[in-house]
Amino acid sequence: TAYTDLMAGNLDLVDDVPAQQLKNVRSDLGDRYLNTPAGIIQTLSFPHYDKEWNKAGSVKVRQGLSRAIDRDQITRTIFQGTRTPATDWTSPVLGAEGGYKAGLCAQWCEYDAAAAKKLIAEGGGLPGGQVKITYNADTGSHKLWVDAVCNSINNALDNDRACVGNPVGTFADFRNQITGKKMSGPFRAGWQMDYPLIQNFLQPLYYTNASSNDGKWSNEEFDRLVDEANAETDPARAVEMFQKAEAVVRDNMAAIPLWYQNGSAGWSDRLSHVALDPFSVPVYNEIKVG
Repeated sequence: TAYTDLMAGNLDLVDDVPAQQLKNVRSDLGDRYLNTPAGIIQTLSFPHYDKEWNKAGSVKVRQGLSRAIDRDQITRTIFQGTRTPATDWTSPVLGAEGGYKAGLCAQWCEYDAAAAKKLIAEGGGLPGGQVKITYNADTGSHKLWVDAVCNSINNALDNDRACVGNPVGTFADFRNQITGKKMSGPFRAGWQMDYPLIQNFLQPLYYTNASSNDGKWSNEEFDRLVDEANAETDPARAVEMFQKAEAVVRDNMAAIPLWYQNGSAGWSDRLSHVALDPFSVPVYNEIKVG
């Protein structure tokens, strides 16, 4: 609706171009469109409180699912290059100083259908024989990418019912189900950084009983490494400890990293000097009108 209003001249600025319009945005707006990296990552989280996702073999099943997702194809075809396949659980905008470590996910984030099949079989198969990815349906672009992820998984496993989308009507209901620990399979998740440091991508999401640990994952080694990192007085040494903690997330595939999200914006010809900060928020004080 906001994008339609922008095109109709009823709105001057949208700070998120919907996926459905990405193929048209360059022809619609020309140089009044911006696509720039932001401190945002999209992931698939798991209900670790569900015994079906927290038993012997579960790690291999999650690793297999990760290898069944063709991130490169999805980011190109669905998101028109406005997402970048994730190779870790943070964001490139952090840089090395902030803790970003390219390729930390290594082969676990690379598409390989044969490896995916093998891992899932070794892990005991998909719980219940099928994965349902839950998402809120009140934002249209979620259905697009969830369907694409499921298609990729189904193709990799040669089973057109191995993965299906599980839409929930509203974001409020979606969040209520998550906080009520009612998830029985993977669900869409994401994180927008509060500050540019690896700590912010790890501690709130994966530390035991942390505020945004929606999957309720818990790991003593991870918690210990985070505690040691927080106790460090040398920032560089602290980042190294956080990177060791991130490796524990990887080794357990606590969540599947999908892609880094770019910030996008479109604006009317009344505006100039539009920019987005690393948090994908418009720099309003720099915008000129008229």
